[in-house]
This record gives sequence, C-alpha cells and structure tokens, in this order.
Amino acid sequence: MPVGTYINQVRLSFTENALLKGLKQKEIAAELAFSSSAAFWKWLQKNKK
Repeated sequence: MPVGTYINQVRLSFTENALLKGLKQKEIAAELAFSSSAAFWKWLQKNKK
C-alpha cells in the first residue's frame, strides 16, 4: 500500500471518530494539520469512502 493511501485511511478513520464525538470541522482540520477548515473539507469530499 502506498504511503499516501495509508495516510488518507488514517485521516478518514480519525475524522469519522471525531465527528461521532462531536468535534467541529475546524477542530478536526487543526488536529490533522490542514492549513484551513476549507482545505480539510475539500480533501474530505475527494476522499470519502
């Protein structure tokens, strides 16, 4: 498995758990080191399962 694919899987798993816990989009983006919540949202839309 390529490293980029693995990283995306880990990020998606974290995102799913964080949303279930009630974290906000901005908080999740910060935890995953995205430059902004908009960049996180764009990434999420592209990488949804």
